[in-house]
Amino acid sequence: MSTLKYNVKYRKNEGLVISPEELTSLYFYGISTRAKDGSQLSDSTIRMYILAAQQEIEKYLEIRFNKKLIEQTCTYYKDDYWDGFPVLHTKLPVVTPLSMIGFLNNIEQIKYPKDWMNTKKDSEGHFYKKINLIPTGSTTSRANADIILTGITAYLGLTSYGQVPNYFTIQYITGYSYDDLPMDLINLVGKLASIGLFAVLGDIILGSPGITGISLGMDGLSQSINTSMSTGNHAFASRVKQYKEDINESLGKIKAFYKGISISVL
Repeated sequence: MSTLKYNVKYRKNEGLVISPEELTSLYFYGISTRAKDGSQLSDSTIRMYILAAQQEIEKYLEIRFNKKLIEQTCTYYKDDYWDGFPVLHTKLPVVTPLSMIGFLNNIEQIKYPKDWMNTKKDSEGHFYKKINLIPTGSTTSRANADIILTGITAYLGLTSYGQVPNYFTIQYITGYSYDDLPMDLINLVGKLASIGLFAVLGDIILGSPGITGISLGMDGLSQSINTSMSTGNHAFASRVKQYKEDINESLGKIKAFYKGISISVL
């Protein structure tokens, strides 16, 4: 009995918010992604532009598309811990708080129960960039040894200081679930990734970069093909210009929603 064996290359867990096939289908409809020699624009090239666009949007809006463990340090302010329940502001939206530990010169002094750490989200599923520390009745007796005894020892040496930089180390999970990715962010990534690809395709539309027109003459008959390319321009420049305007307009509307308002202490 004969047997057929297939060797298939595949990828998984790439972290792309939009696949190369979806990108070409949505943003390159009616536009060929092949060179004049028939070679197809590779998925690896498209994938690189998508990942670059994702990272740029993540850095600008201070978010993460995919679930990720984040560890950062926060400053200890005496008034926050002696006059009320503290609020720790984070760099990224907090989906799940995991731990909050106080270190003084790399020596662990205090550790809060996970049940005391609280985070909230709005009706649209957007998580806030902060962790609220609120003691709960169910963990008060259990936390005595961890919080009160260790905490008093730790804080007695800090009462004379208004603040201690990088005292707390916090860990939390940020990012979206695959089914909950906001469509406005996916659209931004798609348009931003398409701009670089349009530049590549626009330069080779006539087979060679820099050519703005081709003319062919034979026995009194002539044919010419001209494009919109010119010096510093390419065949899809108008599409790129439109995408850039759309991106700038969208970022202006959603920046405050995703990035929030930066607050500093003076």
